[in-house]
Amino acid sequence: MAFALPVIDTGFAIARRFVAGEPLFEGDREHIHHKLLERGWSQRRVAFVLYTACALFGMLALLFASEGGGGKLTGLPLLVTGAAVVLIAGRLRYHEVDEVRAGLRRNIAERRVRAANHVRVRRASRALSGAENLAEMFAAVRQMLELGEFAYATLQLGRGGDAEASERVLAREAGDARLGGAEVRGGLVCWEWGRGDAGGEEVVASPLFWTLRMPLSTDAAGWGYINLYREFGGDGLLLDVNYLSNLF
Repeated sequence: MAFALPVIDTGFAIARRFVAGEPLFEGDREHIHHKLLERGWSQRRVAFVLYTACALFGMLALLFASEGGGGKLTGLPLLVTGAAVVLIAGRLRYHEVDEVRAGLRRNIAERRVRAANHVRVRRASRALSGAENLAEMFAAVRQMLELGEFAYATLQLGRGGDAEASERVLAREAGDARLGGAEVRGGLVCWEWGRGDAGGEEVVASPLFWTLRMPLSTDAAGWGYINLYREFGGDGLLLDVNYLSNLF
């Protein structure tokens, strides 16, 4: 207990480097005093705070010694000390601590939702692989989008400049509601989907959305692309992007 501060600092350093996959005994500038300096504290203030912490730990060590190491007062100080260490670790803004928290949230609180989303992407991918026309293709894409993870999507399909071929495809499937307003623009079949709370032009022109663009291609040629839009901020994406870029 008397050496608690250096022990905690060393323990943090080893744990941080282990989580980050860095050499355990390689120096860095993320020790406790470095993190306090990053918060804008002066050298004098940092030294005063750390000296005070050492003095408090020394007083606790004397308390434990007077209790013989197993008295009734031993458990409470240890509990308070442990809680304080955990709280301080969070306040020091260690990236590794934040990542462990995020990992726990993904694997516990969000695991069921992520699994459900991944199952739905798998179903949409199977439907897409069996699609025999545009209507079935758009229906499979809509099945994936209705997860609710994206606000807006656009799809362009075809070979640029061949407007007649695109017109023939749409004419052959005219009247199928699953086409959902698809039209020919610039020789390409263009299709849009929206979640309903934001208009297409508003989303595309807004700097508050990030975009995932995936080419639609075969080994021989490119056949267009799909753009997926999602707003910045808010909850995290509850979907592994690898499912989209590889499986879907």
